[in-house]
Amino acid sequence: AIAKAQKVLTLGNGVDDEAYLAGLAPRCGATADEAELLLARGCSSICSSGFASRSATWEELEAELTRCAARQVPMLVANPDIVRPDGESSPMPGRLARRYVALGGPAPFYIGKPHPDVYRVAVDRLQQAGAPAGMRICAIGDSAWHDVKGARDAGFDVVLLCNGIHSAALGVEQAPAAPRRPDTQRLEGFLGAFTDEEKPTYITAAMTWREAAPAPAVSASEVGAVGSPVVLSVGLACVDILQQVDAFPDPDSKVRSTTGDCLGGGNAANTACALARLGTPTALLSKVGDDSLSEAVIAGLQSDGVLTGAVVRAQGSSP
Repeated sequence: AIAKAQKVLTLGNGVDDEAYLAGLAPRCGATADEAELLLARGCSSICSSGFASRSATWEELEAELTRCAARQVPMLVANPDIVRPDGESSPMPGRLARRYVALGGPAPFYIGKPHPDVYRVAVDRLQQAGAPAGMRICAIGDSAWHDVKGARDAGFDVVLLCNGIHSAALGVEQAPAAPRRPDTQRLEGFLGAFTDEEKPTYITAAMTWREAAPAPAVSASEVGAVGSPVVLSVGLACVDILQQVDAFPDPDSKVRSTTGDCLGGGNAANTACALARLGTPTALLSKVGDDSLSEAVIAGLQSDGVLTGAVVRAQGSSP
């Protein structure tokens, strides 16, 4: 019935409804009394005749649901999420689906997490883009019910973002400017409600799209110059100050150093230098200051053959 439907009533999000629905041609928009399919992709607009979008309240959306339920119009849900992690827990199409069933409508068809079709499509597209068949995939999301469950069912690793829809249960603010990780006891209590198969692989406070320019990547020319594969070492690059003494001082006593030196340090930088010295093409992703010490750090890395195109220079002193 869904594949054959030509007249579609869409509950949209009001942002890109008309551009999105243009892809449904030759299907056309319809009222609740005419529709052969009810498409739920948002909770803020109604697109009926001609697919023209108009803003709608929840009460107006429910009126459309009621009329379609009375006619047993099939529903396709393009986003099964129940709420949005916007700080206000705004409703999402999954809530419309629940209400539709409560009003007597037929069971909806779902496209999206946690349902398997979307993961099959994702894997197919990755393979079409050249990804290997045995690749490891990691999903990211804030919903244990949708993102985590769907990814685990599909055999993927998954990162759970704590500052999303479960923020209240985890005792943290939802979508804050400065995300923080929940305390260990609260997190253990939350995860205790799930089986091992339902738990995320990884947990982080949040992921943020930054407006600042991204860190420079290792250039293709750099990689091509040394061959591949390239090991990317991520972490601290700093200056270690070494002082040599004749003997370890006794507690609360002082001794004078005989020699001193400054050398490059930091676990990530040390690892990168060691690998490069052994002949492995290696790059470092790190951040240093804009002072003379940073010049010494970068020069030392380059002298060992480490690619430094991904080392960011930031204002301030180096560690």
